[in-house]
Amino acid sequence: MSVFGMAAQNDSIMTRAVSNNSTYYGVHGNIGINSISASNLTQHNKPDFGGGFYISHMRGSLLMETGVNWTTRKLDLTGFIPQYTDITSLKRSLNYIDVPLKLGLAVKFFNRDTQKVSAIMAPHVGMYVGCLVNDRLDGFRRWDVGGKVGIDFYIRRIRIGFDYTRGWVDINKHIDRHVKTKSFDFSIGWTFATHVAK
Repeated sequence: MSVFGMAAQNDSIMTRAVSNNSTYYGVHGNIGINSISASNLTQHNKPDFGGGFYISHMRGSLLMETGVNWTTRKLDLTGFIPQYTDITSLKRSLNYIDVPLKLGLAVKFFNRDTQKVSAIMAPHVGMYVGCLVNDRLDGFRRWDVGGKVGIDFYIRRIRIGFDYTRGWVDINKHIDRHVKTKSFDFSIGWTFATHVAK
C-alpha cells in the first residue's frame, strides 16, 4: 500500500496522507497454513491460499480496515467424526468468502534527511465473518466467525501483512466436538487508489 498509498509523487502524497484523514483501496494475495482445533479429531497443518481487496482508513494514528477475501482451505480430519460413522477421515477443499474488520495503531517512520514518512507499521486486532460457498458438508455449519491479530507494513504502494486467525464457532452442528478453524497467513498487497480528505 503506499505507506498508505503513495502514488507517483511519493513524498508529497505520503506526507499529506499521514497528516489527514485518508482512505486507501488495494488488492492482495495471501498464502498460509491452516489447521483445526477439535476434540477427538486431528487436523494436520495444510496450506491455504486466496486473495481479495481491502479498504483502509487512517485517522491520525488510528487505522481501520475492511474488505472482502476469498480463501481456499484444505480440510483433512482424522478420528471420530459423528456424522460420518463409517469412516475415520474426511478430506475436502473448502472455499470461503470472509469480511474482516481490523483496528490498529499506525507507527510512522520518517526519512532522516527529508523528515517525511517513509514507512508505516500497523499492529492490529479484529474479527472476521466467513461463509462457506461450495457445497455444504453434511453436519458442518456454513458460517464461521472468529478473531484475528497481526501486523501490517506499508511501504510506498506495497502492503505486507502477517495474521493469525482463530475461529470462535464450533463448525460441527450435530455433536459438540469443538471443531474450530485456525490459520497463520502471509499477504502482500498493492494500493491502486488513495483519497485524502480535504
